[in-house]
Amino acid sequence: MNLNSQIKNIVDGMSVLSKNDIQAINELLVHDEWGVALEHLCASIIEDNINISNEQFIEIRNIGEKKWKVLYGRN
Repeated sequence: MNLNSQIKNIVDGMSVLSKNDIQAINELLVHDEWGVALEHLCASIIEDNINISNEQFIEIRNIGEKKWKVLYGRN
């Protein structure tokens, strides 16, 4: 599964995100901006004080680690 799909699955599983946030994240994913979409998702979780499951946290963390590797070429 690619990173866009992984983020889309997380967003689809979070019914507490606002419609505006969902729309913004999905629009970013359409344009293959998964890194910015991930940042937007994380900011929404923090700003709206959204509780997420351990599974969602691990998925988000794993995607973030992949972003780090893409940006900085580190393991």
